[in-house]
Parts: sequence; structure tokens; C-alpha cells
Amino acid sequence: MRVDDPTQAAAPVASSSSTREKTRPPARLTFLIHALLTTEPIPARLNASRDEVQRRMALTSREREEELENQEEQAPPAETAIGEPEGDDEDEDGKIYNPLKLPLGWDGKPIPFWLYKLHGLGVSFECELCSDSYRGRKVS
Repeated sequence: MRVDDPTQAAAPVASSSSTREKTRPPARLTFLIHALLTTEPIPARLNASRDEVQRRMALTSREREEELENQEEQAPPAETAIGEPEGDDEDEDGKIYNPLKLPLGWDGKPIPFWLYKLHGLGVSFECELCSDSYRGRKVS
């Protein structure tokens, strides 16, 4: 191998330029990230967040509960859009609309009709001992 051979000399130059082109985007992104993290607002926000996390970790459970209660008291009331009722499908008297006499769910509202039918809650069974009727699934 001679150094004067043009084919041998071109190969290393081409590989170094392609390597340079491959490393350029990550280097540029690294530079941009470093520039963004060293500007004034972001480090101040990061420090404030770290201080808040450390403060919360130092609180006892009772102090955390008191802080949550204070936040709930200070929270402004939720604004509703014009034309929307403020309650969750309840009248002002607290009565729930239940024309089908469906059983109530865990939230105090009637369960959906499809769920009522799915669980077989509309079927009546006669008790053989007391001749009383039982509504719901048949106990096997």
C-alpha cells in the first residue's frame, strides 16, 4: 500500500465525513438541551420543584391532611357553562329520577338498565319454604 494511491486516501476521508455527519444531529441536540437547561427560568423552576418535593417528604401524614383541607377551602368554586345544570342529574330536592325502580349502585344512582338485565335482576323466583317471591339471580 502506497500513500500516494488516490483510492486508499479517499476512503478514510469519506468515512470521517460520514461519521461527522452522523454525530452532528446528536451533538446539536445536546447543545440545545444544555442551552435550555442553563437559561434562567428552567433552573429556577427545577430548584423550586425539588424543594417542594423535599418539603412534602418531610411532612407527617397529619400535616399532609391539614394541607389538603386548606387547599380545598381555598379552591374557587368550579364554573359551569351556560345552560348546563350544576348538579349531577339530581333535582334541587336531592331526588333521583328512577322510573323503572332499578336498584341503586355504589354512587347512590340507579344502575344502567343493560346491567340490570345482564345480571338477571328482573327475574322473580318463588321461595319453596315461605312462598315469598325473590327478585334476582337464582341461587343454585
